[in-house]
Amino acid sequence: MNSTKNILFLIAIFLGLSLHSYSQSSDPKPQTDKFGGIGVSVDIDSSVMLPYIVDILSAKPGAMAGLRSGDHIISINGWKTKGKSQEQVAGKLRGRVGSKVDMVIDRGGKDVNFEMKREHIEVNEKAGNFCEELDTLLKSAVDSFVNIRAEKVSDIYFTEYSGRLFKSKLELPGFDSSELRIFGSGNDYTFSETYFSGKDLVESSKKFNDLINAIKDCLPYTVCSSYSERVDTLDDHIIWVTFELNKVKNPNYAAIQRAIIDLRMNCDGTNCTVWLNYFLPPFGCK
Repeated sequence: MNSTKNILFLIAIFLGLSLHSYSQSSDPKPQTDKFGGIGVSVDIDSSVMLPYIVDILSAKPGAMAGLRSGDHIISINGWKTKGKSQEQVAGKLRGRVGSKVDMVIDRGGKDVNFEMKREHIEVNEKAGNFCEELDTLLKSAVDSFVNIRAEKVSDIYFTEYSGRLFKSKLELPGFDSSELRIFGSGNDYTFSETYFSGKDLVESSKKFNDLINAIKDCLPYTVCSSYSERVDTLDDHIIWVTFELNKVKNPNYAAIQRAIIDLRMNCDGTNCTVWLNYFLPPFGCK
């Protein structure tokens, strides 16, 4: 399978379409009104002749059920997958929105059962370059995020301070749920965007480390706290890593005295969320 066809195939599986139905129509939307998927892409492990999960979309049925990249799929609604093709497996993963999917997964030699329901799924096929979009975000802080600020959503109130919540015009590739928060007198701005939400701690940790590495690949930085960890209770697991932009090492950001990129993963016993915060601090590491 050539690279272009493979990209289309992975998008088709995410959308809940078969490769045939995707390639037959330049606009898959009419079909996604009726058909959905679980938000995973698959490939075939030729060594065992079983399909395995390549990637998982944030906050979609697969992620929220606890599926993990690398899981081998034994069966889908009782249909045995051994020896089946990638397209056949994709066809079984798609189905009517709201319909049930029962999967048996081989994880480390043990069979594990998962249940979920198919949803309408959209994939951004025109996602930009992560480093370029991150650069746009970082520079937008110079004018207090005015260029990327969209309409106001609501006022927000906390015990010691209040603020305003805005939508953001900018979404980093692979992210969702971006927002801008403005606190106090209007000079405390934070951009926040969710990267991944799912049930499985291992998959969330993988996404967290992927995000850390993506940041490292994009920019020179100084690390002011690396992999600090706090466990509040047995069910509350928070890990964070903070990057401080250094204007000496980053002359493109000379107008910014100091900026913080704060990456966090929070697992509360039910769900894990990985997100990014970006702000110009009166506080933070030095």
